[in-house]
Amino acid sequence: AKVFSGITGFVGTLIVFLISFLIGVIFMYHSDTAYQAAIKLFRKLLGGESEEIVHMSRDTIRSVVKGILLVALIQALLAFIGFKAIGLPAAGIFTLLVLVAAVIQFPVLLVMIPAILIVFSSTESTTYAVIFTIYAIIVSLSDNIFKPLLLGKGLKTPMIVILIGTIGGLLLHGIIGLFVGPVVLAVVYQLYVYWVNTPVKNEMSET
Repeated sequence: AKVFSGITGFVGTLIVFLISFLIGVIFMYHSDTAYQAAIKLFRKLLGGESEEIVHMSRDTIRSVVKGILLVALIQALLAFIGFKAIGLPAAGIFTLLVLVAAVIQFPVLLVMIPAILIVFSSTESTTYAVIFTIYAIIVSLSDNIFKPLLLGKGLKTPMIVILIGTIGGLLLHGIIGLFVGPVVLAVVYQLYVYWVNTPVKNEMSET
């Protein structure tokens, strides 16, 4: 029963992920229409500041998705390839740990160290173990290459916000929340900062 419930839970999560991916593709296909609709909606709600808020939200989402989530996925995929190639036990669990560590900006190398120790203790060929160690170090440091290529400008959202969004999303919605949580919280944080720093109309008239 536990195995069956675990399988159904995994299948359900996979189905939700695929549906979310399809919805994202549809939104991307109609991005211009969605952009104009967002401008009109925020113009009705906020007036003349609507376009600036939409641009800020768009840039924040783009920065988090490209600068953190996409880099984390690349690192996790590269790590998984190395784990399976060397025959590491529980490769899936280590891959998940690499993914979570990369998203919350925790040094991936600290997750790789136990994997390296297991490989040295369980692999007869020292040469293969050394090659895996070099590969693991390269994967751990690869974010220093991918982030400048994908992000360009630095991420304005503090890492503590990304961390809280990642942990909260993971606890509430599992693997889907791992990606949605930091994006939503980053946008909310930027909107809060914008709202706090925007002068009140009375203050603007006095100046």
